[in-house]
Amino acid sequence: MTDFPTDTESIQARLSAIDPAYYAQTRNALDGGVTRLSPYLTHGALTLPEVQGVAYAKGGKRACYKLVFELAWREYFQRVWWERGEGIFADIKRPQEPVREREEVPVALLDATTGIDAIDASIRCLYEVGYVHNHARMWTAMLGTNLAQVHWKPLAAWYHYHLLDGDLASNTLSWQWVAGTFSSKKYRANQDNLNKFDPKNRQRGTFLDVNYEALPELGIPEVLQATRLASLLCTLPEGDDVIVAPGERVLLYHPWSLSPTWRTSDPGLRVLVLEPSHFSRFPISERRMTFLLALARNVPGLKVFVGEVSELPGHCGTASVRSVGHPATRHWPGEKDAPPFLFPQWPTEKALPGSFMSFWSAVEKWL
Repeated sequence: MTDFPTDTESIQARLSAIDPAYYAQTRNALDGGVTRLSPYLTHGALTLPEVQGVAYAKGGKRACYKLVFELAWREYFQRVWWERGEGIFADIKRPQEPVREREEVPVALLDATTGIDAIDASIRCLYEVGYVHNHARMWTAMLGTNLAQVHWKPLAAWYHYHLLDGDLASNTLSWQWVAGTFSSKKYRANQDNLNKFDPKNRQRGTFLDVNYEALPELGIPEVLQATRLASLLCTLPEGDDVIVAPGERVLLYHPWSLSPTWRTSDPGLRVLVLEPSHFSRFPISERRMTFLLALARNVPGLKVFVGEVSELPGHCGTASVRSVGHPATRHWPGEKDAPPFLFPQWPTEKALPGSFMSFWSAVEKWL
C-alpha cells in the first residue's frame, strides 16, 4: 500500500479508520494519530461533512470536538479565499518585516540541509511522499520567513508545488499566519519545542537551542544565508478528445471536486478541466498531477480536457453546464453547486471575522 492510495475502497477504509479521541490526544506529535485525509479533502475525493459524519458516528460530538475544530480551519481558509479573492496572495493584515529576499528560497531548505534534523527529515518527506505533518510545516515556515527573512510567497509556492494536499487557501494563509501577515504575531519555536513533538529527532546545540525570549533577536543563521529560485516546472497531461454537442448537459469537474459520488444519478458528459493558465501560475509537481489524475479515474466515464474552460469544444457556453463552486473557478459557465461546507448556515453575504477563533466562536453553535 502506498502512503496515499487513490482507489475508492482504500480511501474509504482510511476514512473509516479515523480515531477522533486518539487524534485529539496525539495530533501535535509527529508520530501522533493524524488522519492523513488532507490530500483527499483538497481534491474533493472526500468532503468535510463526510469526515465529520464518520467521526460523529464513531466517537460522538464531544470526542470529535478537536477533529472538527481542525476541519473548521480548512473551511475558514476557503471562505477567506471566497471573500478576498486575489487578496490572499498578498500580505493581508500587515507587511512582512523584515524581508531581505522576495523571490528566492534558502538553499538549505530546498536541499534539506538546515542542520535541524526534524525539519530536514520533513523536507525529505515532502519530496518523497508529498506530505508533511502540520507541526513540521510550521517549523519550516518559521525558519524560512522569520529566521531567514525570505518572503512567504516563494516559500508557499515551493510547498504547494510538492504537497499532495496543497490547498491554495490553506497553504497560502498558513504561511501568512506564521509570517505574521495574517495573524497578531509571528510564530516561533525553539529546539525544545521540536524535541517535544518529534522525539525521533531530538537535538541539542543547534541555532534554535535558545529560550523563546532570544528567538526574535537571532540573526540570520549562516546556513540560511544562501538562496536560489525553486524549480517549479509543471507538465500537463495529454487530454482526451472532448466535444460537447449543442445543448448537451455537461458536468464539469475541477482538480478540487473529484468526488465519485457527485450527482451520480444525473445524465450528461462528465469532464475534468485542467486550465493551463491556472497551472502556469500555481504549478504542481509530477507526483501531484499523477495523484489527482488517479483520483479522477474513480469517476465513471470522466474525460480530461486540457485547456481553458472557454475553449471546451462544442460551445460549452450554450450547453447546460454544472459544477461545484470553488474560488478558482468563479469564471466557469453554468450553474454551480454550493461548496460542501461544514457550516452552510453561514450567510454568504456576511463578512468573515478577521481571525479563525472569532469565526469558530460564531459557528460552534451549529455543530
